[in-house]
Formats: sequence, C-alpha cells, structure tokens
Amino acid sequence: SGVNAIRGWSDSSYITVANGTGAFVSEQEIVYDPASYDDYGNPERQTITGFNESKDVLTYKEITNSYSGINAIRGFSDSSTIINKTYDGGAFVSKQIISYGDYDDYGNAIEQAITSFKENGEELDYKETFTSYEAGVNSILGFASSSNAYNYTDSSKSNLIDRQLVVFSG
Repeated sequence: SGVNAIRGWSDSSYITVANGTGAFVSEQEIVYDPASYDDYGNPERQTITGFNESKDVLTYKEITNSYSGINAIRGFSDSSTIINKTYDGGAFVSKQIISYGDYDDYGNAIEQAITSFKENGEELDYKETFTSYEAGVNSILGFASSSNAYNYTDSSKSNLIDRQLVVFSG
C-alpha cells in the first residue's frame, strides 16, 4: 500500500500448496513490515504464518534479514534470524541465525552457517553447508551439483556430529 505499492514492494503474499491431484496441502501468509524495506527494496522484517485447510495456525515465524554493500544492491541477504513460535505472540519454539558467506554470479548461496538456539540463548547446534553449482544453465537456474553439510554440537566446531554429502544428477 502507499508508496511501497508504487515501488512494487508487497505488503503480503499468500502461497497455497496442492498435491498432484489438486488437493489442499498447506497455505502460508507472508507479511512484510512496510517500514522495513531498505533503499534497494529488500524486506528486513517479515512474518510467515502456516495454516491448515481449516485456517488453524500450524507455524509462525518472525524473520529479520540484514543486507550490506553489493549484496544489498543485488538483494542477497548477509544473514537471517528466524524465530519460530506456536502462533503470533505464542510460545517460543526455536531460533536460528543463518549467515550467508558467499554467493555466485547468479545469486546462489555457496556458503551458509546455521546456528540454532534455545530460548535462553544457549546454542543447540551449528551447521555449515557448502554448495557447488556447475557452470552453465544449471547454475543460472539455481540447480546445485553438490551440497556438503557439516553438523556440530556448537559453533566452536570442536565436536562433529555428522557430515552429509549430497550429489545431484539428472
């Protein structure tokens, strides 16, 4: 609404997911804080509410994104903080901070670090993901060729829980 509409910046979005036969699976409402768009049109604050077919709230997320430098101009987030609650104003479920280390020329995230927290701020775990994209159309379309994920007990990375390598083909 207002000047944001003139700029093409949305107040909200709705996503309805259906299965192959067209039956309802889930719905999400994404609400963008209209005062939080930066000079480049990046939404810094938003909420996502997930619903079932009866419109009961299934999930609620408060998301804060940060942008800087060339990443802000390109619309690539430096980090995102996601707080999951039972509903708007509801009980805390979890918190994650995602840091994006690098992007390729097509906007694909190459490095991500995800730290999960308890409500008291204590770390639950830490994950690093490194994703590769082959040059060409797959990279342009955002189709990864491989993803390497490392799970640790915390961000000191002193205790590796597991490592998962996924190679995509097709």
